[in-house]
Amino acid sequence: MHEAYLRLVGLEQVDWRDRTHFFALASRLMRRVLVDHARRRHDDAYCRIVGHAGEVSDNCGQASLPTLAGGWVRTDGHPFAADLEAILDGIVYVPPRLDENGDPVAVESAWTGTAGPTGSAFLQTCDDWTSSEEGMFGVGGAVDATWYEWVRSFEGFCSVDNHLLCLQTGPGPDVEVIPSAGALVFYSGDSRNDGAAVTSPEAADAYCQTYAAEAGLPLAATYLAWISDSTVDARDRFSYDGPWVRLDGILVAENLADLTDGELFAPINVDPLGTYWGRVPPPGTPVIEFAWTGTDVAGLGSGDDCEDWSTTAAFADAGRPEYADKNWTRNTNGVDPQPRICSTAAGLYCFSQDPRSSLLSVIFADGFESGDTSEWDVP
Repeated sequence: MHEAYLRLVGLEQVDWRDRTHFFALASRLMRRVLVDHARRRHDDAYCRIVGHAGEVSDNCGQASLPTLAGGWVRTDGHPFAADLEAILDGIVYVPPRLDENGDPVAVESAWTGTAGPTGSAFLQTCDDWTSSEEGMFGVGGAVDATWYEWVRSFEGFCSVDNHLLCLQTGPGPDVEVIPSAGALVFYSGDSRNDGAAVTSPEAADAYCQTYAAEAGLPLAATYLAWISDSTVDARDRFSYDGPWVRLDGILVAENLADLTDGELFAPINVDPLGTYWGRVPPPGTPVIEFAWTGTDVAGLGSGDDCEDWSTTAAFADAGRPEYADKNWTRNTNGVDPQPRICSTAAGLYCFSQDPRSSLLSVIFADGFESGDTSEWDVP
């Protein structure tokens, strides 16, 4: 109250209209005091992970902002992120869904109190993690997601139990991704269309093949879109049974059964140029990436498909590319599907049907030793 009063009497050139105007401005100033106080009390996750206290805006209390931390691997030994810079850029290889024993966790969320792109503290922190009082909120992330969603994907009641994300502090050894064998799969990224522009599963296939060819991927003609309509289910369109890997060599799914069990090994959020995609969170205008699918978690047509991809005046199910749970193919609010208006733009998931498209196969494609390149799609 004292600080709010000092700020209030320090205002100049205010044309006070009435008591309501005074109280409205006073309440706004008191809120700013509380917000500033909360910010002063926080240690940013960024600073904690580099082994210091304080805030990023104050260089974590150092002469210059520390940057050395990571890389990290999960408790199953799989690479998680190369370093702190990669985390801030949203380049997280796999979801942090495993506990300290290497077992999948039962609850799909974790408290963080952190804004994803900066590693700075967020205001909703359950009163600095001291209260589970009804009506108080905290920010957390989804343990089945990458990009920034593993850090910040929800605001929830502090009375609810959630996990914690535990990362070893300071610099560690380099993290190396050993590419897995399998056919390539990618998210179309910058190449998006409204639902009516998809027109049909076959047209979606043609889009995927064009994207692959333009990116210089081998065997571009082997790509099919993960998409359904009223006549065919996505899972029945594939002639190849896996495995599939991303362009960074990370395994996505071992086979069709693995693809449709509600849990991918890693999300499909890497485009044909190797760029990682996902929701761009605040500050600024949130941008959420989607992929048209019309398909449920079992690989069956959901019935929401822009009326067979023919109109923008309807709805269709779409997946979230940064998620490795059921949301990868059909976005939900945690329980119920959330179809997307067909007049908006979304990408596609593109799956090669030939294991020779993988990174491991590209090195020794058919005819490599003899010089016969007739089976190659690109020079």
